[in-house]
Amino acid sequence: MTAQNYQSVISAVLGVSAARAAAIAAEYPVSSYVLPAVAFSTLDADASWACPALQMNQWLSKRVPTFAYEFDDDNAPGRYVPNFPPPVAAATHLSELPYLFDLNDAPNQTPLSAAQQTLATSMRAAWASFASEGDPSEESNVRWPSFGAENGAKVLSLVPARPVVFSDFASRHHCAFWAGAQ
Repeated sequence: MTAQNYQSVISAVLGVSAARAAAIAAEYPVSSYVLPAVAFSTLDADASWACPALQMNQWLSKRVPTFAYEFDDDNAPGRYVPNFPPPVAAATHLSELPYLFDLNDAPNQTPLSAAQQTLATSMRAAWASFASEGDPSEESNVRWPSFGAENGAKVLSLVPARPVVFSDFASRHHCAFWAGAQ
C-alpha cells in the first residue's frame, strides 16, 4: 500500500464509492501515520471492530450490566501471526489471547515481559471474576467500571502493567464519523 493508492485500496476493500473513500482518507490522512498500511489498519479496525463494539455496548448496557474493554498493548507478542516490524507496533485482534490462555501449540513463544505478566494476571482474575460473580472487579485487583450512559460510557484500556479507564473511546475511534456512514 502506498500514499498514491490509499484511496483506491479503501474503496476496493471496504466496497465504497470513490467519493466515500476520499472522505475516509480525509478522516484518516496518511500523513498522520507511520505508514499508509497503518492508516488503513486503523480505519479498518475502527469501522469493523471498535465502533460496532461500542454500539453493541450501548445497546447491551440498557438491559444488562456491561463491562467494556480495549486491549491496548502494542507490544503484545504475536503467537500465531508475527508482529508488525519496527517502527510499527499495534495491538491487533486476538493479541490478548496469550494474556488469558496458555497457548503451548503456538509457533511463537516469546515470553511476556514483567509488566505484561502483571497485566495478564489482572486479566485472568477479572475474567474469572466475571464468570463467577458477573462483575470483573469483584474478585480481581482491576477496578472495572460498568459501561453505560449514566457514568460516561467508560471503557477499560488494558495496558501493561496497570489498566486505565477512559471516557473518550468514541472520539478516539472516530465513531461519529462511522455512524454517519452511507
